[in-house]
Amino acid sequence: MENAITLKGDLDRPVVSEEVMLIQFYSEKNRQGKPAFAMQPVYFSVDTW
Repeated sequence: MENAITLKGDLDRPVVSEEVMLIQFYSEKNRQGKPAFAMQPVYFSVDTW
């Protein structure tokens, strides 16, 4: 997801990660939720992996 924003680090002061988010939407229900991942930042805590 090229346009998705991935945040990491301290919850009070997260930083934007340079890593690209990889995600697969398998079901129709999942595909309907896909825009939420492209439009809202996703926070991963300290480690993204």
